[in-house]
Amino acid sequence: MEVRYWEGGLLRHEVEAIESMRKAFKGEPELEQPGTVAPTGGKSLAQQLSNLSLKGKGADHPSGMWPWKGYAGFRFADSRGKEGEFDLVIVTHKNVIIVELKHWNGVITSHGGKWYQNGDERDRSPISVTQNKVFLLKKKLNAVRQQFPKGIVPNIKFCVVLSGKCTFDQLPDNELEHVMHLDDFVKLANERLFNNKFRPHPEAAGLNQYFDVFDQLLNQGSVKPKELMVDGFRAQGEPIFKHPGEVYVEYEAANENNKADRALLRLWDFNKLDDVDAKTPEGRFKILSRERDVLVYLGQRDHELAKRCVRPIRNPSVQSVTQEFSELCELPASHYRLNEFINRYAQNYEESERVKLAKILVAQFAAMHGFKVAHRDLGDHSVWFSPSSAIALSNFIAAYHQPAGTVGPRRDQLSIGSIALPEDRTDEGHGGTPFHRDVFALGLLCWHLAQAKSLPLKLNADYIDSVRDDILGSDTWYAGVLAKAVEHNPSSRYANAGELLDELNQVTPEDTEQFAFDQSQLERFSASNVRVYKIYPADEEIIDTPEKEVYRSGDCIVKLWPTIHADAPQGGQGPLLLSFFEKIELLNKSGYEFLPRIDQFGYDRSGTPFLVQQFIDGQHWSELSQLSSRRAEELIRNLISAVECLHEQQLTHGDLHPGNIKVIVPVDDGQPAQIYLLDLPDLTVSGNEPFNNRYSPLAESCTPFERDNFAVMRMAVELLGMDWDQPGEHDLAELRKAINEELQSESGFVALERFNDALNREFCPKQVRQIISVAIRGNDSLNYAIYPDNGRLFVGVKPDAKDAKQAVVTFSGVGGSFSAAYEKVSKTFVRGFKPSQQEAVPHWIERNADFEIDVEINVAVTNISSLKELSVFMGSNLAFDELVASILDAARASSENQWGEGAQNSTDLAADSDIPEEHVPEIKVRSIQTSKVWKAIMDTEVEGLPTLEVSGEPVFNKDKTGLMIPYTANGEILESFETDDKINLIKKDGEKQINLGEVDLRKSTKSALCLVYSGKTRAAIKADDVLYLQSNKNRSSLTRRKRAIERILGRQSVVTGLVDYFDEGCSIVPERFSVPPTEEGFAVYQRETSSGQTIGLNDAQKDAFSKLITNGPVGFLQGPPGTGKTEFIAAFCHYLISEEGARNILLVSQSHEAVNTAAERIRAHCRRLNTDLDVVRFSNREQVVSDELQDVYSKSIVTQQQSSFSAELKRRLSLMAPSLGVSAGFIASLVELESRIHGLVKSIERLDKDLQDAGEGTLESKQLSASLSRMQEDLLEALASDYGISAAPESTARNMLEQAYASVTASHGVRPHEFKRCMDLIKLSEELLQRIATDGANYDEFLMRARTLVCGTCVGVGLPHLKLAENRFDWVIIDEAARSSPSELAIAMQVGSRILLVGDHRQLPPTYADEHLKAIARDLGLHSQSDDFRRIMRSDFERAFESAYGRGVSATLKVQYRMQPPIGDLVSEVFYGGELMTGVRPVPECFSNAPDVIGSIVTWLDTGVLGKQANHSEQQGSTSLVNHAEANSIIRMLKDIESDMEFSSALVEEMTETMEPPIGIICMYSEQKKLVRKKFAEKTWSEDFKKLVKIDTVDSYQGKENRIVIVSLTRSSADLSPGFLRLPNRINVAMSRAMDRLVIVGDMSMWAGRNAELPLGKVATYIQERQDGERYKIASVENAKGAA
Repeated sequence: MEVRYWEGGLLRHEVEAIESMRKAFKGEPELEQPGTVAPTGGKSLAQQLSNLSLKGKGADHPSGMWPWKGYAGFRFADSRGKEGEFDLVIVTHKNVIIVELKHWNGVITSHGGKWYQNGDERDRSPISVTQNKVFLLKKKLNAVRQQFPKGIVPNIKFCVVLSGKCTFDQLPDNELEHVMHLDDFVKLANERLFNNKFRPHPEAAGLNQYFDVFDQLLNQGSVKPKELMVDGFRAQGEPIFKHPGEVYVEYEAANENNKADRALLRLWDFNKLDDVDAKTPEGRFKILSRERDVLVYLGQRDHELAKRCVRPIRNPSVQSVTQEFSELCELPASHYRLNEFINRYAQNYEESERVKLAKILVAQFAAMHGFKVAHRDLGDHSVWFSPSSAIALSNFIAAYHQPAGTVGPRRDQLSIGSIALPEDRTDEGHGGTPFHRDVFALGLLCWHLAQAKSLPLKLNADYIDSVRDDILGSDTWYAGVLAKAVEHNPSSRYANAGELLDELNQVTPEDTEQFAFDQSQLERFSASNVRVYKIYPADEEIIDTPEKEVYRSGDCIVKLWPTIHADAPQGGQGPLLLSFFEKIELLNKSGYEFLPRIDQFGYDRSGTPFLVQQFIDGQHWSELSQLSSRRAEELIRNLISAVECLHEQQLTHGDLHPGNIKVIVPVDDGQPAQIYLLDLPDLTVSGNEPFNNRYSPLAESCTPFERDNFAVMRMAVELLGMDWDQPGEHDLAELRKAINEELQSESGFVALERFNDALNREFCPKQVRQIISVAIRGNDSLNYAIYPDNGRLFVGVKPDAKDAKQAVVTFSGVGGSFSAAYEKVSKTFVRGFKPSQQEAVPHWIERNADFEIDVEINVAVTNISSLKELSVFMGSNLAFDELVASILDAARASSENQWGEGAQNSTDLAADSDIPEEHVPEIKVRSIQTSKVWKAIMDTEVEGLPTLEVSGEPVFNKDKTGLMIPYTANGEILESFETDDKINLIKKDGEKQINLGEVDLRKSTKSALCLVYSGKTRAAIKADDVLYLQSNKNRSSLTRRKRAIERILGRQSVVTGLVDYFDEGCSIVPERFSVPPTEEGFAVYQRETSSGQTIGLNDAQKDAFSKLITNGPVGFLQGPPGTGKTEFIAAFCHYLISEEGARNILLVSQSHEAVNTAAERIRAHCRRLNTDLDVVRFSNREQVVSDELQDVYSKSIVTQQQSSFSAELKRRLSLMAPSLGVSAGFIASLVELESRIHGLVKSIERLDKDLQDAGEGTLESKQLSASLSRMQEDLLEALASDYGISAAPESTARNMLEQAYASVTASHGVRPHEFKRCMDLIKLSEELLQRIATDGANYDEFLMRARTLVCGTCVGVGLPHLKLAENRFDWVIIDEAARSSPSELAIAMQVGSRILLVGDHRQLPPTYADEHLKAIARDLGLHSQSDDFRRIMRSDFERAFESAYGRGVSATLKVQYRMQPPIGDLVSEVFYGGELMTGVRPVPECFSNAPDVIGSIVTWLDTGVLGKQANHSEQQGSTSLVNHAEANSIIRMLKDIESDMEFSSALVEEMTETMEPPIGIICMYSEQKKLVRKKFAEKTWSEDFKKLVKIDTVDSYQGKENRIVIVSLTRSSADLSPGFLRLPNRINVAMSRAMDRLVIVGDMSMWAGRNAELPLGKVATYIQERQDGERYKIASVENAKGAA
């Protein structure tokens, strides 16, 4: 039998098994073919077996049985997982046999669809896996069945062949028939045994004449070598490490079900070991167990220490350890071997940070050496670091640990030996201890780490000597420490890593620079030219003390603090003054109406701080009397609003009382009163916060927030005539109840919410709903009422088919519905009809309603019609009237077949769904405030969620764990969720959203939803209920976004009135800030690229830079495609930090990719220009953070702090010794004792408890008992050797610990109370280490406040625990702003003092679900397809950019560098009015000789020549479209490109550098994307070429680019209907992604005639007018009946 191998994925035992089969199935001698293994002389085993079966009847030549052919170790690359991989396929004379090979020893059993080896779970049953391979191979053969006799696919059988020493008789019968030992399988060369096993059809013979068909099938590009996979983990690429003696190789492997789950796959070849133990299973198991024993030993003593070692995932049995053995080890996420880590990350760290990493490394070994474990084989291969400074150690195979000592002579064979130690250079043998060896290696590793130099894979003697010379010649503070570590003489080195760590910590330079206030921070508040007394002469003294002076000057109040000198602050006054001035600055910018106007502040020429504010001529709160109830309520609400506004900004007054609140109460009770808070802010010389005891809670530790809230409540009830302390007859019951609740609650006075609710209950009685009566003419008398459904009575409007001047209006609610004809001109209803009753509002009516009202309608069917009340009510509603007008005009325009051009410039709202093409002329342009639009978007967002209608009563499922809810819905609503999504079922009750519980997607069906049962949910769900599905992620996002919108609309953002800047009519005069940069300032951003090209800011970027720096507070930057907005953002941020002194910048974007790219570029600028920059990157998923930002990922920073604190713990605590009254030596001894002895004691106590739970006589109890004995021996030895204590063996571990404490305290002369203080400190430190990463510690919140550059997605930075709203940022920069919804923008914008929005409103806008758009329109009283609505729903970026204010604070980048000139010119002319210019950039050489299909820079591939074949078709159940002609044309084009080997090879080379696919297929419809992907997968491509191609929708492409872009327009129909392709935004994105070649595939005739003025029509015309073959070309496709 000839066997064709695909090298790579077969293990040695599999190859040996296949070779056994090849020899057995050799058949007759035959001529050898290239690539086959030559047969040996004599008759084969197959011939001999056949002879036996045929008993002499021509036995040497059994008719037609031979030859057979095998195909080994291949996979179909277009199939998923194991089912596409084949160990061996044998083509016999009568059938095809799929062979699955397993080399297992022991007892094989099966349970629950899985196989077990000696009781250990291995994996899914190989039978079920191989059955699926049968189906796959049958499918592949079916494609070539016409080449077989009668067009019939050959019969396929399968068999699991076991080559190890195992028994499998316990397998179930249905599996047993498919399992054989290798010895039995090779006997199938006997034809009788073969026929008995497979029972082939008598006419099936002769299949071995069709090897060429199998060869052809398996020669395709989609057939690849089988990938190496062990226990569900698949090896990734080439080995990452090879043992020098080839004893093992290591691969990085990924879990096939979860790519983020990584493992280290180690393949052992024990044949390479010259050791008798390697020849037996017991010996091999002993070698393998060595590493496990060391790690178990460490784990029992220090669990955290063991977690930082790379550990085997499973424990093998003795019999399972074969000559070739596969071992999987846990590989922590984002860890890299030492050299890779140094090259990726450490090179970018400061030296001090790298030394900290070295300490963390040494600390790991210090702990190990403390437990008498030495590694002895250190090098790049055995040390792993993550960007978070977490460490992992591996390759403990040659380790030493005390209980078992050394591994003996085989250590030399097992060790990697990457470091040639001096003691190994002599013939005397191994000098020194194992710990000396580790210390030497650590010295070298620490030096390389600190110097950011990678290590050679082999550190020979010469190299080591050169490193020692470098260390000795270095003047770094740590060089002397490392020099001792690498002494030639082992006895001259540190005895262990603990001593090395102590010495490193001991000589670490102290940070002697005490906190010194930077006086320059106050300079911006200097007013040296101001003479306060001259400008503001005193009219009336109010306060005159040495510390503070307050007087009135005209209409001003002047405050001075004479004893404070801001020009030379003393004793902590500097930070106090800075905080005071910054608070004034913030309040001055806020424009709060409840604060007196701030006229001037700062410090004068003598350094005296001063503050000048408006004098308020009103009454103090304490002077108010004889107020009406309404006026008192008004003042209280004003006070609550003012204080809540302050608190939202994390500002407090802290000393509120009736004496510092002034009120102006107009005589006219109808005029609003005005309230003012005085003494905010205030300054005291001592720095203590003043407060009034009467208006503060009794609690000693109350916060300023609680003091403010207490004061508000007390002043409020006193104003209403109530006594705070004693109930009285005039009390208001709800307020008294609220006061008592606050006083008794542990959370009392934390917020004003409960008190505010009590006010509402007391002063706001429930509104009575209006009732309208209508009479409808009819014969059958009927009376019923129509009630709003949770405040919503639904109104539908459509044109009257009989009268174009009238509309038919339908009113639907709970109880019934009716319709009436509405005459637009007279604004009256002229007749009523179709009255009907209904219990509930059908879901489709709610979804399709055009308008909502909150009114009750009483309907009577009588002989006289009366609709007067209805006419008055609806006719006075302007929004309703305009809605009717727009719908009637739309109908009239449609009937006249009018086409308006207004829609061309409107916003593309709904993603990938065709908007009905009715054009709605406007009566007049309606102006709706942005605040109302934002509120409507948020209030109706739930309408865009997947919706279902309950179709029956819920019932329990079989196991009573869930409710099965029958439902109906439009489409497959569950398909939009991932299987691991947590989905909530939502019910709306008016404005409230009720969460009914979590949906179990796995148990849900197409007709019934499974709701996890919670006891109360069943009663809440009734038939006909409309429910919504919402993922936890979406729900959390909605909450954050809604709160941000509410804060901005409530004018609580840092920029008050922020929403006003987004009104289209905004004409606010921009504020002036700073001064523009100089040319010298711009020059620093010029630099030379690796290709020698000089890049920097162009003139347009400089102009934008200057305008945006100097004008604000909200600015807008339009960045058309390829204009370098990321480069601009990076330079802008650097300038803000280095020149403008920005203390913190918040950088956000919609996508993780944009955030990563911008942040990386900013860091690169700062590194190049030596600018200090602290960054934090927030995300709840590590995978979305780029490699370059992993070290500043928030969770990484937390781990860094933990690791560093732990490594320096002894030193940190020793520094505190003087304040505790003890010696540093005592603290160090105590820390050491806690780490080693106390750690052992805790482990002993834990093991003792486990032993008691295990029960006597069990195997587990024997193992635990042995471990306990070893640990007790360790404890006794440690006490004796380190503390001179001879403890009695019968003493408890705890008693031994007390003896150790007593010994250490006595030797250092420490008294009990001093000892207790030190222990408390140590425990506090340990708790800090444990807590720092917990949610309770919330280190992320600290990072949010402390870092200079904070990065994340728009929604991600709003995670509740980050407390973003409690912060303020000097600048907030939002990338992709034109694509963000108002609520996404709001999360970041609310906290910015200056805000820059970067985007392009000519590209993709925000997208909303169709149902959400309808709900927004309904809320705003607009028709959802009107131009008015489209204009209002433009992006906030566009609306503000084009306003009068926007023109003063916006800039546009006008030079693009992405597209070659012909592409750039096309995009500029069609989408940017010709204003976009093209900059110079190099073009890859390969494009000068590109394949003919892309020979022109811009090509339109016209499918229109195909006639009807060019037309699109609709996918069933979808609004999306597909076009087979275009898909086939694209596949042919890709084939042509692939066939040009020189060109495609150049693209492959390009991709290895950029890591981005150079060919992009952009589909305008999502279903077309699926079709093109399907057709692409069906074709055979080289593996390299497959990686070159990316296929996606236009909505996923903004911000991306490819060398070659092919656009599938998809839409083509006889009626020339353009659908959403009439809108410019998506077309712009599609056309502007190409760098060097743009190919448009589509029907050109679609975009002529009436569509010629649409964007695609303009593109077509532009190309037609400029055809020259080189720049622009129009080509016709070939006949498209199937792709080539």
